[in-house]
Amino acid sequence: MSLGYLQVAPYNTFYPQLEEYLSQAGIEASVSLWDEPLALGVIDPHDALSHPAGVSDFQAETATRLDPDQFTKFLIPNWFAGESPGSITENPFTVPEVYVAS
Repeated sequence: MSLGYLQVAPYNTFYPQLEEYLSQAGIEASVSLWDEPLALGVIDPHDALSHPAGVSDFQAETATRLDPDQFTKFLIPNWFAGESPGSITENPFTVPEVYVAS
């Protein structure tokens, strides 16, 4: 039985406007923190729905890395072709070799 959990993996897609959107959001592609997730909330140990009996705080709150065998490129449909062309033609983020090889 799966209790549900968060898996993280390197960013692995691109689309023409990505460079513009990264700039607007202040995100640097050279900074790679995908494998260092930041916990933004706290699980209430008294709430049976969010914190089932027998699941420790660590188990319930820790993200795991996606198995490289399950890693694929995320494709963005080109719904806005012709609108605001950009310069991104490949993923600007570094993908660890173990994920590239999968």
